[in-house]
Amino acid sequence: MKNYIKEITKDLEPGWIDRVIEIRDATIKHGQKHPNFKKVNKAASWASLEDCLMVYAMVRYYKPLSLLEIGTYIGTVTRVMERAGIDSDGIHPTIWTCDKNKVYEAEKKSHFMRIRYMNGLSSKVIRSMNKRQVSIDFCFIDGGLKPGDAKLLKKLYRDKIVFATHDYKPDQKGIRNIKAMKKVTKNPTIYKPTKQGIGYDVGLDYNLNSSVGVLIA
Repeated sequence: MKNYIKEITKDLEPGWIDRVIEIRDATIKHGQKHPNFKKVNKAASWASLEDCLMVYAMVRYYKPLSLLEIGTYIGTVTRVMERAGIDSDGIHPTIWTCDKNKVYEAEKKSHFMRIRYMNGLSSKVIRSMNKRQVSIDFCFIDGGLKPGDAKLLKKLYRDKIVFATHDYKPDQKGIRNIKAMKKVTKNPTIYKPTKQGIGYDVGLDYNLNSSVGVLIA
């Protein structure tokens, strides 16, 4: 994992970490104003800075044109992916994001309105996207895949599978998600954190990747 992080961050320009911090802080501040925030916040939390840095670096590295996020919450990772798209040589990807809890509302000052928010269960959203023949290049999932979801999710990918999943401690949903995707892919390469919550020192101002597992196929 440490070498993988070095690879995806090696060409990032100085100041990218500060941009991620800025957009994350602004999104948290905005999200706390949502009328449903206090009710949902009892059982949810926003993505850590380490996780946001990791996802930003991945989007910059792979330059996906269409992204799927499962588990929007207040939109922390959503906005970080949007920022990464803006910073990727003018690439403006479409971001499909869903959550069963409605706590997300796009800011009016969003740089480009290509965020497609869907309020509903991930299984229904994945099936709906398959019926609409939507294609994706990248997926970040902060939720649990239901039986059969992995096969449907694989069908959404245009070509190369880049799958990132959150919460990677024993018995957490991230490990189950990786196992599910591994079953439906051929010879995948898997990167997983060995010290969740600590991150890796790769010569940056902040350690990266505290709880994200990655599957490439």
